[in-house]
Amino acid sequence: MKKAVSLAIPLALCLFSQTLRDSYRDAYREWRQADPTLEQDASGGGAAFAPRARSAAEKATRYSDARIAFLHELTGGYDQTFSWLEDAQIIDLPSASSKTAGEYLAAGSATVNRNIAIFANDTDKGMQHVQQALERERKALADLSGAYAERQKAVTADKEAAAAAESARLKAVEQVLAVLKSLDQTTEQTTRENARWTEYYRKLGEGATKEISAGSPAPTPLEPAKPIPPDPVPAVRTVPPSSLARYTGAWIYPAANRVYRGPQPEFIDMVIREENGNAVGALFATFKQPRGSWIEPEVQFSFSGEFQNTSNQVFALKTSDGVKGTVELIPGSTPNLLEVKFETEEGLGKIRLANFVLVRK
Repeated sequence: MKKAVSLAIPLALCLFSQTLRDSYRDAYREWRQADPTLEQDASGGGAAFAPRARSAAEKATRYSDARIAFLHELTGGYDQTFSWLEDAQIIDLPSASSKTAGEYLAAGSATVNRNIAIFANDTDKGMQHVQQALERERKALADLSGAYAERQKAVTADKEAAAAAESARLKAVEQVLAVLKSLDQTTEQTTRENARWTEYYRKLGEGATKEISAGSPAPTPLEPAKPIPPDPVPAVRTVPPSSLARYTGAWIYPAANRVYRGPQPEFIDMVIREENGNAVGALFATFKQPRGSWIEPEVQFSFSGEFQNTSNQVFALKTSDGVKGTVELIPGSTPNLLEVKFETEEGLGKIRLANFVLVRK
């Protein structure tokens, strides 16, 4: 039989430092607000763009590090809670401890309520998963407190109430494990996202500063008698320059009046530039994940190809995992709208098809 443990260990998390939470939120705001025209300016290129891209990558990393530190502290507190719940046998506590145990449960519920208040109105999608897990834990603790109160009414004879208390304890253990799993998943997701943002800014910086060759110089004749070959003929655009503006630039998923088919996007950032008649672009997106879904919500790919003299442009894409596919760009009813459709080859646990409308940044 598991032995009862000292009630000196708190049942629920202590109130975590507000400073840690504010730290990662401040880091996020600094990152997202520091250079709002970065993607838009990428289409113009230039050597001075690379330091801006590196700075954005560094700010994204600082945000990720601060967020992970906050999640690690939350995880440490829940490890203590799990240890207590796993070992505690509330039904075996002597009646003399009843008042202390009741106060302990009440204090635990109050602490969970305070932790939930920390995440109130938090629009951070990762933290919303943690908040949902906390809500489930609050209900489990409430059920445990009610069952324990019933047990106290008949501490010596009511075996049914004792069994209910033990069942509620096991349920609380299950919910704390769910919180720990949610925290671990959010930490891993933050690490993956940081790696992808770092790669995104690296490619953005390299692409913007890449020098476009103006054509190879005419070779020096080996003998004076040999004629000098003519200069290479410049590539001819297949699409008028005025039409290219319907596709190039920085594009985002709007905060309102959203249009999509298939998976529901949460965040999309896409940038396209033109290089001598060719499109060079990159897209990063996250999609809402249905409850219980094992499909990875993030999609990141780059694409390129020659602009064609057609309304819809189709290019080959390649995801960050090396999966190939196609992306289709469809001009909207106004110059600031662009419909995007993409399809990738079969990929286990990946989003393969999506269709949405972006607005110019």
